[in-house]
Amino acid sequence: LQTSASIGSSEGKEALRQQALTSVNQILEQEDKSSHLQDLLFTSFVAHR
Repeated sequence: LQTSASIGSSEGKEALRQQALTSVNQILEQEDKSSHLQDLLFTSFVAHR
């Protein structure tokens, strides 16, 4: 769970990006051992309260 405080900083956004990259790669590994992402880029970011 992310809070507005944790994603309000550059460090928090980077941590979220790393967590998302890890999660996506875990799913891809389960589906197809030869596929994985090298990086993940958010082009926009929306936080709802």
